[in-house]
Order: sequence, then structure tokens, then C-alpha cells
Amino acid sequence: MDDLAALTSEPASAELGVVEANAAVEQARDRWRTACWDGAARATRKAGRYIAVLAFDAGGMRVVSGIDEIRDASDPVIAQCLRQNLGALRIPAPGRPVRVEVPFALP
Repeated sequence: MDDLAALTSEPASAELGVVEANAAVEQARDRWRTACWDGAARATRKAGRYIAVLAFDAGGMRVVSGIDEIRDASDPVIAQCLRQNLGALRIPAPGRPVRVEVPFALP
């Protein structure tokens, strides 16, 4: 029965990691907006859509990160700024590795 309980609780733990990673990106958007949108030249910046590609270890530490641009829907200067300003993203320990792709827009 313990094996069954472990199997059934594992997806919930992974789902929690995904939910928390999405929340971490949402919280970081304000910081990214200030650093990358507000800091960009008004004459050349353009609103865009991006994808945060993140992986966290079982303890919730970010181990892989990147920003993908959506073709014809992003600003490469802002995308580069985002990559340089990812900052410390962390989630509560999900108990297993979690990889997510979180779409978001700026401004």
C-alpha cells in the first residue's frame, strides 16, 4: 500500500512544482518589466511574447534557465535583457526535478 501511495502522490508533487514555477515567473515579471521594458529605448522597444524555460531540482533550486523568443512576436533586445536579468528563481521543494516552459508577455 505504501508503494501505491507514493505513486499516486508523485504527480501531485510534480503539479505543485509546475504551479509554483508559473507563480515564480509571474512574480519576476514586475522586476523584468522594470529592468528590460522600462529600461529600453522607447523609440525602438516593442511589446513581445516570450517563454521562460526553467528546470528546478528536487529541492526547488533553479538548475537550468533560458528565455525563448517567439518569432515575429518578440523584441530581441528585450529578450537579451531578460536573459541577463533572470535573477534567483526558486520554488518550494517539489520532491523531484521539474521542467517548465512558461509563456509570458511584456510589457
